[in-house]
Amino acid sequence: MRISEDIEEFGGKISVIITTYNRGEVLRRVFKGWLKQTLRNFEMVIVDDGSTDDTYMILEEAKRDFEERRPDVTFKIYRQENRGPAGGRNFAVTKASGDILVFVDDDAYPVKDFLKAHLLWHDRYPNAVVRGPVINVSSWERVSDKPPKGILSRIKHYSRNYFCTANASVRKELFTSIGGFDESFKRWSDTEFAYRLRGRYKLKWIFDFNATVYHYKPEDLFRTEEELRRHYYREGVYAAKLFLRYPDNIWVKLRTGYFFPNIILWNLLRKDGNGIPFLSEGRAKRLRYFIEGFLDTIEKEGGKLERA
Repeated sequence: MRISEDIEEFGGKISVIITTYNRGEVLRRVFKGWLKQTLRNFEMVIVDDGSTDDTYMILEEAKRDFEERRPDVTFKIYRQENRGPAGGRNFAVTKASGDILVFVDDDAYPVKDFLKAHLLWHDRYPNAVVRGPVINVSSWERVSDKPPKGILSRIKHYSRNYFCTANASVRKELFTSIGGFDESFKRWSDTEFAYRLRGRYKLKWIFDFNATVYHYKPEDLFRTEEELRRHYYREGVYAAKLFLRYPDNIWVKLRTGYFFPNIILWNLLRKDGNGIPFLSEGRAKRLRYFIEGFLDTIEKEGGKLERA
């Protein structure tokens, strides 16, 4: 949809919500994208979730930079003991003054019309959930101030994920009416939130390429095999917790992957993660760790479920 210039001055309705932990240097990079936003008069609410490095100092530097270069932007920073991403976002929302909450990861670089695109849709539809692409990049050279072009690129980066805190917006009153994020979910809290939101309200779901972010994921994100295993095993744990909470929901089954005939593949991968010919070794390994975490949690918390 074409971005309207008439909306440029009305950013006071929007609060950007970011929670961060030990990501100071990454924040320095992504703040360049926020400084370039074409929307004016918006608010940024950033929570340092118990960082142990120089993240808070870098946030203070950024605040001074915004005050000098973007005096129209309200830049709020807070510090708390580590509560995890869900806890950090819930706290940030209590400090937000905007009617519309835009959730973005701390390693996501927004295109210049990002906020304008989100706000345009909320002005058009009073009950909207707005999403945009989250494009993974392994180097900052691949980051752009513009969304992807071309039909193939857009097909590749389209997502039906209903709500993703890497790039999603919703009205504050809707967020608070269902209690925000469940802080017991250290991962997958946005997905769990989405099922409660969809269960309570019938909302207009919008996906707009003008609201693209570039998500920085370096190739050496996991420095050791144990870090890799711990990350994907934990993903599996919280995917299983989501499944156990909504066991009869078909969308949860599809989102977590726990459905027939997928279970056949899961059992094969759990036994031998490198034995599936159509999967690369790295992908098979990551999937195996996820499956281990998922099935271990099912057996521990939900009892044995029927498998193929």
